[in-house]
Amino acid sequence: MRIKTVKRFTAVLSIIAFLSASLLPGQSVAQDQSPIKIGGLAILSGPLSGYGKTGPMGAELAVKEINAKGGILGRKVEYIVRDDEAKPDTGVRQARRLILEDKVNFLIGVTSSAVLLAVMEIAKENKTILVGTDAATARATGEKCNKYFFRTSNNAAQDSRSAAFIMAEKPYKKWAVIAPDYEYGHSMWDNFIGTLKKLKPDVEVVAEAWPKLNAEDYSPYITQVLQAQPEAVFSALWSAGNINFVKQAKPHGFFDKIQLFAIGAGLMYEVVKTLGNEIPFDKYWGSSRYFPFAEDKLIPDTPKNREFIEAYKAAYGDYPEYIAEETYAGIYFIKAMVEKAGSLDVEALIKAGEGLSFEAPEGTKYIRPEDHQVVEDVVWGRLGPSKKYPFPALVEYLIVPGSKATPPVEETGCKMQ
Repeated sequence: MRIKTVKRFTAVLSIIAFLSASLLPGQSVAQDQSPIKIGGLAILSGPLSGYGKTGPMGAELAVKEINAKGGILGRKVEYIVRDDEAKPDTGVRQARRLILEDKVNFLIGVTSSAVLLAVMEIAKENKTILVGTDAATARATGEKCNKYFFRTSNNAAQDSRSAAFIMAEKPYKKWAVIAPDYEYGHSMWDNFIGTLKKLKPDVEVVAEAWPKLNAEDYSPYITQVLQAQPEAVFSALWSAGNINFVKQAKPHGFFDKIQLFAIGAGLMYEVVKTLGNEIPFDKYWGSSRYFPFAEDKLIPDTPKNREFIEAYKAAYGDYPEYIAEETYAGIYFIKAMVEKAGSLDVEALIKAGEGLSFEAPEGTKYIRPEDHQVVEDVVWGRLGPSKKYPFPALVEYLIVPGSKATPPVEETGCKMQ
């Protein structure tokens, strides 16, 4: 009887040892079914909060869907969101709180490029993976890249290069810029005009206008641009800035003389819905990371895209803003990465995320291993009155392939650490 007891005890010890080896460092058997925690950073207060809250709405929809299907590796997902106020110091404080107090496994979100660059350092310091779903500065996957940061949305270089390829085929030679005077605006313009001059060396920059982010009065800048008499204007204004600019420019006859190319946010759902038929349709081209509403079909016209739009409308009673779709997709990237890695070990997750392809409402997203930047198509188009939607829809559009829009790795300046 004693021999059998010893054998049984030895067998139990072997099982415990096996289970312990299968767990992550610091985990116990009982903890293995604890939720996978994802910490969100978003603008939840101030003038941009109406736009900022849509990211968490997309994240919550994705988490609800994932949990309804059993979670990730059998574990439920918990999403905790904090307000970064579009301020780097607040973003840093909230990121630390999510990591150290809430014990999140991942960070996701961030809209301001300045906040992103600050939070990336906190993620690196704490060896926590940060998934960027909005902020567009190319430096984050360029000279400031680090292995703990993955971006699942277009960056400024991709948006701007795609614009330059399209504009190089158009007759405009005299250009001006109006963009917010911070990292995002300057990054967008530098990438655009640098690429355009390579493609079309005879272009001329006749004016540069740099209002503060969220400026309310654009009259001085409108006058400045009009006096320079450009043929086309590159705008990187977004959200309320883009809305206020268009409304204030119209009485000046701005769109009687000038073609506007509104990059990155020109097709934001919030902008399109708010401006409606005030949009100067013949003189307004725009892009967005997600605006699927063409008059003839969805872009892309896939079951996944249709299902997402229907689920979002059912949950929130409105159509999705691009940041909602991008954050929704970012949650599914985390799911795909964890399932590929088979654990929450950070080094295994980084390896799993590199080169990963996954399907999102806006189409296939591929994460380039060398800089962790998503490679995906970019849509540009012209709006018109819609019979299909209660807001203007795309009546003309061009799709720039991600492989063309994305700068070669050797041009990014990324040296992964």
